[in-house]
Amino acid sequence: MGSLLALLLIAAAVVASAIGVVYQAQRGRHLFAELEALRKEQYELDIQWSRLMLERSTMLGHDRVERIAASRFGMVLPSPEQIVVVHE
Repeated sequence: MGSLLALLLIAAAVVASAIGVVYQAQRGRHLFAELEALRKEQYELDIQWSRLMLERSTMLGHDRVERIAASRFGMVLPSPEQIVVVHE
């Protein structure tokens, strides 16, 4: 009777271990798929960030600032005769 009980306990342990292996393998596949999706999202966000930095540098360009100053505020560059250098 004792050996039958030991055999049943070993069989139950083997089945539980097999179920655990299958569960962990499935979990690993799921986590890997999630990791790949996050990597893809990171890549797309990096591209978007690069585009935004390029747009920012374009918006802050001197030519654009000069055009806006001239069109909105009527500002123009002074002639060399109008420039005064102040020394301390």
